[in-house]
Amino acid sequence: MTEAFDRLHDYQRTIQINYFAAVQMTLAFLPGMLERRNGHIVNVSSYSTLAPVPRFSAYVGSKAALEGFSQSLRAEVTGKGVAVTIINYPLVRTPMTAPTKMYKSVPMMDTDEAADWMLEAVENRPARVAKLSGRAIDIAKAVAPDTTNAVMSRFFNVMAARMQRKMQGN
Repeated sequence: MTEAFDRLHDYQRTIQINYFAAVQMTLAFLPGMLERRNGHIVNVSSYSTLAPVPRFSAYVGSKAALEGFSQSLRAEVTGKGVAVTIINYPLVRTPMTAPTKMYKSVPMMDTDEAADWMLEAVENRPARVAKLSGRAIDIAKAVAPDTTNAVMSRFFNVMAARMQRKMQGN
């Protein structure tokens, strides 16, 4: 976080892409869906909104905003023929993750499984598609936020140190 003190523009760009772009698209399509009493909004979020993840505050903040919007929208359109689904993807191995050396030793979902999650969302219209571990951590956060945060922070720091040593060849 200390490296981000002078990088407000990163937060602004991230919220623009991950939140405002999705809201803009939703607002464009929602009137027709409500008129037809048929539609489905699927918003892509992140595992990191369920489990506290250090070092990604701009990204997580933008996805948390999208989740708040999606949850409120779901409550507003219930009974009006429009479904709202949030997908909490973990890291997905894509060309975008390839250049990040640290990610080479991190388990990631492959794109075929990510596509299956999208199909599940579209076919079944659940409120959320997420790994069981993410859902469990989200519940733990609600029940014991301080303990969950401490455990997740410690876990992240241990994993980051291991990955750093691995990248250095030790």
